[in-house]
Amino acid sequence: MFCPRCGKELELNKVVCDNCGFKGKEMLANCGYGMKWYNFLVKFLLIFIAVTYALNAIGYLSGSGVHQTMEYNPNTDMFYNVDVTEEVYEEYPGMRGVDIAMGLVYAGLVVCYVLVRGKLKNFDKNAPRLVIILFAAEVAVVVLYAMAAQLVGVENCFIESLPNIVTEAVYLALNYIYFKKRKHLFTNDENDTVGTPNINIPSDHKDNAKDDAKPLFKHIEKEDEGPSPNDDTYDFFK
Repeated sequence: MFCPRCGKELELNKVVCDNCGFKGKEMLANCGYGMKWYNFLVKFLLIFIAVTYALNAIGYLSGSGVHQTMEYNPNTDMFYNVDVTEEVYEEYPGMRGVDIAMGLVYAGLVVCYVLVRGKLKNFDKNAPRLVIILFAAEVAVVVLYAMAAQLVGVENCFIESLPNIVTEAVYLALNYIYFKKRKHLFTNDENDTVGTPNINIPSDHKDNAKDDAKPLFKHIEKEDEGPSPNDDTYDFFK
């Protein structure tokens, strides 16, 4: 395969040109792997999660709308979410500190998601590893929050969080497999500056160019030598 921008021949399944740094749909189409999940992550999911976590951070830090329960309304024959955060804090005072710590964690995750999305979008070589670390951190956060709530007295909190923990673990495993198969596609180094493409000229072409230029430079040198002794102008300046 060849780079659509500079024309350099590339290895199979390359999505970033080592010569000019080009990456685009033409490269992705020839990478040999489906990239729909990658596009979904970069264009929507990571942004959506970052926004959601930002709202969660505000809720945990302010103590508003964090703990909710479903209550049935017989008048409308429907279930509604009811905010019971104040009741939880009254019954379990230690939960306020746990929620503040959770809010700070969510704020940190927002920054991490923004940074990792940028690396993933630019096909940075460290992006797959950082994505897996980020998703693993999410699993750890869910487990630690459930354990902390259990310690402050909330009963059965860990058991109730178990389905969420299993879901996060499966999500982590699937992404690990996905990015492991596509690890070779991420070869762009963020320390490399992508500027004007470097055109690699074969050495034999360089030698031919030098040989072709020799007669021209000889002619110029001859003109710069000045008047010869046989010229009429030589006697004039003598």
